[in-house]
Amino acid sequence: MVMRFLLIGLSLTFSATPAQDKTLVKVSHFLSQDKIRPGDTFKVAFRVSVAPGYHINGNELTDSYLLPTELILEEQPGFKAEEYFFPAPRPGKFSFSENEFLVYEGDILLAVLIQAGKELPPGSQKLKGKLIYQACDSISCLPPSEIPLGVPLDVVPSSQEIKDINQDIFSNLEFKKEKKRAP
Repeated sequence: MVMRFLLIGLSLTFSATPAQDKTLVKVSHFLSQDKIRPGDTFKVAFRVSVAPGYHINGNELTDSYLLPTELILEEQPGFKAEEYFFPAPRPGKFSFSENEFLVYEGDILLAVLIQAGKELPPGSQKLKGKLIYQACDSISCLPPSEIPLGVPLDVVPSSQEIKDINQDIFSNLEFKKEKKRAP
């Protein structure tokens, strides 16, 4: 009888299948420049859309049994992630715990400030990484999940002109390490 109760409890806590989980959180990406030159500092933003009725955990948690939301770019030659941007999560109280948690709901923007190497050769490149998260509703949490990320980049010679793009997205994302470009 005890074993049957434990199995029912586990099935309620982790009730969705991986296929269902993929529809709960979606990610799109945006670049701050149309092209990348060797030596440029540029930004990549990721819009994370969480389905209504669900939340994902904040990026810093006080409870060790919950999984924080993480954005991880793979190390690759010619690119260095200088700083990550996470918005402030909101506090939430849910029936599965007596504690209050910091969570993200709806659409949020995560971003990375990236330094391109001065010796980066022109051509097509791709930043790779992953978003790790745990989706929950007001009753239970699903198993941790990850979404692979791939951001195509067009690397051009240092002499080529570039344009700032998606400034409606990047205008409110402030990085401490960002160097301001001369007008």
